[in-house]
Amino acid sequence: MKYLIVLSLSLLISGCTQNNGQIGDLFGLWILAEKYPTNHTEINNQDSRLFIAFQGEIVCLKNIVAPHSYKECFGKYKLSCDSITFEFLEGDLSIINDFNFNKKETFGINTSKKKLTLSKEQCYWNFSKY
Repeated sequence: MKYLIVLSLSLLISGCTQNNGQIGDLFGLWILAEKYPTNHTEINNQDSRLFIAFQGEIVCLKNIVAPHSYKECFGKYKLSCDSITFEFLEGDLSIINDFNFNKKETFGINTSKKKLTLSKEQCYWNFSKY
């Protein structure tokens, strides 16, 4: 019994954190809410199937293409004060076209706990925390 208590406590203490517990505002899954001026329209969240996820230094783009099918690609990102640079390396790289991204690209970034905005020239991508 003591062994189980010690094991449980050690699992709780070592838990699911990263970067010494500093997860930050980017951590997690984000759904694309709108992009413009590419299509000039807001995307209905129920219809949107484009997601971006962050964990550690890894970024994942995902497009749900059917109820049980999806495309995704992975890469790494580097964050500075007001910009983020993506480099996509693995997976279905055709998905970067769904987002109108390039394989390696730098964006302006603005984040809060619930909103993420990427910008480049006159284009904006607004994501909501999912």
